[in-house]
Amino acid sequence: MKNLFLVTILQMVTMVAHAQISNEILVGHKQVQYLSYWQKDIDSIGKFNFFNINRFAIDYNDKLLNNFSTEGQVTYLLKDWIGIAVGGGFDGEHFMPTLGLNLSYTNRKRDFFIEGYPTIVIAKPIAPGIFALIGYNPMFNKKWGFSSQLIFSLDEIQSSQLLRVGLNFKDNIQFGIGADMHQFQQSEANFYNLGFFVRINL
Repeated sequence: MKNLFLVTILQMVTMVAHAQISNEILVGHKQVQYLSYWQKDIDSIGKFNFFNINRFAIDYNDKLLNNFSTEGQVTYLLKDWIGIAVGGGFDGEHFMPTLGLNLSYTNRKRDFFIEGYPTIVIAKPIAPGIFALIGYNPMFNKKWGFSSQLIFSLDEIQSSQLLRVGLNFKDNIQFGIGADMHQFQQSEANFYNLGFFVRINL
């Protein structure tokens, strides 16, 4: 019941918040994946912020590999590049509350950014982890540009990398090739999914 309540709160905030949302679909050779994420200032001065990412994958051959995950972090900005983060993630079965830092950087052109969350799971078993989103999107002209993005995470169970490279149209639509890679700490059965993606920024 507690897990369901916390997940419901995360989803309600996602639905009602007015923020720029990135929605992406990757059609790969093993799975179709839907990914959405957004970030929004909660207060008027930008000290408090909320970040949320949701992922849903459907496997073509094995329903056991279908998966859903969501993660949300409320951050309090200490300086321009560092803050305190409190939140958690849900992997479809368990909710994992976390406490850690928010590290962020954006260059002057605003075409390169890093958003990182080194955290510690504060429920047993206590374990460290990190999640990061890195993007580089330089423009060729007023309409077209290059788009690249890496989302990676690392914890005691697995490490994951979601890589996207392609073209950017007016910062509203990105499309190109993508690769999802997962390495499992207790197994040599690593997973990868290659395909084409489309991302729409609302």
